[in-house]
Amino acid sequence: MIVLFGPADRDTAAFERPEQFRVDRAPAQQHLTFGQGIHFCIGVALARMEVQVAVGHLLERLPGLRLASAATPTSHGDSWLLRQLRTLPLEFDPR
Repeated sequence: MIVLFGPADRDTAAFERPEQFRVDRAPAQQHLTFGQGIHFCIGVALARMEVQVAVGHLLERLPGLRLASAATPTSHGDSWLLRQLRTLPLEFDPR
């Protein structure tokens, strides 16, 4: 048996529009990304800080960063374990 947590975080009964990435999603504390209970990731604080710093620098260096037009779709990998992006077309405003 293999337990897959990825689909759990895409449950429409638990999350509104689960297919969208939204940092303001509520109830965010219910997602299973970092595990649960005694199996909760001990590196969660470091992981969150790394994302906060990386995204902050990215937004600072690339003003107006946004998803590219719908004419250039994203594509996903074919992993059975994780939902992963293969491409994510982005646009930004030149400085």
